[in-house]
Amino acid sequence: MKVIYNNYFLRKITKHSDEIINNKSITSVKMLINYLIDNYNDKIVKYLIDQKSNKLKAIILINGVSISDLDYKIYDDDIINIFQLVGGG
Repeated sequence: MKVIYNNYFLRKITKHSDEIINNKSITSVKMLINYLIDNYNDKIVKYLIDQKSNKLKAIILINGVSISDLDYKIYDDDIINIFQLVGGG
């Protein structure tokens, strides 16, 4: 799967704007997030998951479709974009 970091802080932590992850054991968004935490350290958590509610704190697109379910299934040929939530008005 190709993961694209559309967030300055994620790019700074991972030192990549995108990467190919070849890990057949990653089959859900939750598993992908755990993989990123294991590989890049706990600093990445605050940009991805709200620790109190255990809900996504980022916008995640899988093949162009926004998802919010951490159990959403992902596959080897998916393109995953991770964006930072932005507020304002």
